[in-house]
Amino acid sequence: MGQIYYGLSNFPDIVILDKTYENKSRKSIKIKEWKKLRGCVEVKNLNHRLITEEEIKSTLSNSFEHLTREMGQLIGDILWYKKVIYTNGIQWRFLSLDDNNEMNHKILKVVNNRIKLEDGKNTFDWWNQIKDLSFNYTDICLSKDCRQEWNEFVKRVKEIEW
Repeated sequence: MGQIYYGLSNFPDIVILDKTYENKSRKSIKIKEWKKLRGCVEVKNLNHRLITEEEIKSTLSNSFEHLTREMGQLIGDILWYKKVIYTNGIQWRFLSLDDNNEMNHKILKVVNNRIKLEDGKNTFDWWNQIKDLSFNYTDICLSKDCRQEWNEFVKRVKEIEW
């Protein structure tokens, strides 16, 4: 049942769904259902250092060489959910993927291949399937320390269009 939530790399901490989304078992995912995933929230430990924008760009420019599990999880969330709030509870960032039809079809194909392969209890190396994919995303700091900037932080979160 959760294949659509798992996407490329993981099941995030919180999934933000369209009001019309129907939670049902699927053997494959279609664009129409995928678009009803509005975004996700990835929460790390309070003392955990968040991956920086520079580290993401470096990983992408090196075709995913030396990809860590955590980096793969975050990039997978960006590509699948397109809108990601990434936080350790103090620092908050909003990562948003530029929409691109060609890329969407490639990502969906990779995810559907993962579903088929993992149905047989095999593992799936998704990043090798997309390492040549080019995409743009925005990385916005919502708050470096929400304890000090609470009102501004809340205002920025409210401005997000899911």
